[in-house]
Amino acid sequence: MIEPQTTPAKYIFLDVVGFTHNRSVEAQSDIVHALNSIVRDCIAEHEVESDQVIFLPTGDGLCIVLLNIENPYDIHISIARGIIRAVHRHNEGTDDPMRNFAVRIGVNSNTDNLIIDINGNQNIAGAGINIASRLMDSADGNQILVGEQVFDTLRYREKYMSAFKGFRKSVKHGLEIPIYQFVSEDSEGLNNLMPQAFTAPVVTSKLDKKTAYYFAQALSNESFLLTTVREFSLGIEAGTILLWFLAEDSIRKSEETAVRKRLPVTYKAGSSSIIEQYDHYNSIDIHVRYELAHFIQETHLRRHAHCFQEGTERDFRFINEQGKQKLKEDWRNIAQEFGLD
Repeated sequence: MIEPQTTPAKYIFLDVVGFTHNRSVEAQSDIVHALNSIVRDCIAEHEVESDQVIFLPTGDGLCIVLLNIENPYDIHISIARGIIRAVHRHNEGTDDPMRNFAVRIGVNSNTDNLIIDINGNQNIAGAGINIASRLMDSADGNQILVGEQVFDTLRYREKYMSAFKGFRKSVKHGLEIPIYQFVSEDSEGLNNLMPQAFTAPVVTSKLDKKTAYYFAQALSNESFLLTTVREFSLGIEAGTILLWFLAEDSIRKSEETAVRKRLPVTYKAGSSSIIEQYDHYNSIDIHVRYELAHFIQETHLRRHAHCFQEGTERDFRFINEQGKQKLKEDWRNIAQEFGLD
């Protein structure tokens, strides 16, 4: 029997959200190349020596294993934040939607077993890396979820005291584990919305009138919205707000009478292009933009999350065929008004 060699390890497990969705093989290859470059640059920036790190590729992502590094104590979170920041900047500099991407990250730590794999390379096995994978699976794009050991290490540090939201989830074999979402208003590119895995189950109900107009506006303006996809974390809020105001104006128009005229609320309605309107909402204070978009999403849109395209459901800008059909069934007159019938 070979005596196992154990070591303290920190894990950053990540993959690309919707890796194959609407992407060519060439675009997928370019994304893997970009992600590998981002990861290596982050590791170099943190001065991690080659014998202190193992890279375990998974095809559309990888696991970064940091071996026996205790200083700085939060190196795994710091690297995860650096990766999301670099992905965000990559997207800002890339006009091709197929080569824009988001990553989801699970961060964990544990004392696990060093092994030699079938290729003769150093590898690692144990509960720590398994949990890191499950944490990642529960995240949405550009989110960081951490395990209990990471949370317990960081929770009493000043800069992390208010940085985590706690959840619980059942995973393989009925095991329930605590999961914590890292949130921060000053982490560039970080998605602070609640992960879909922890939201209440969707209850199918009729679209209210304003949400129906929101669907109609989203479908009618889909071509334009696709040009804003590169702004993964900031464009989401601006797009949501713009569609919501356009929907409000549609309601106002539908309720006008000869006696009662209702003024539009969308920025420079009737005198500016949709690009100018989008740029206006994208330029307002980030905190105001986030809070308003979050309110719209949580109070009106999330209950119909199944109506949004796979891979983009959390930005609430793109309606799938199920959502289009629901609009026609619930509000046929609105679908007809927008030529969607």
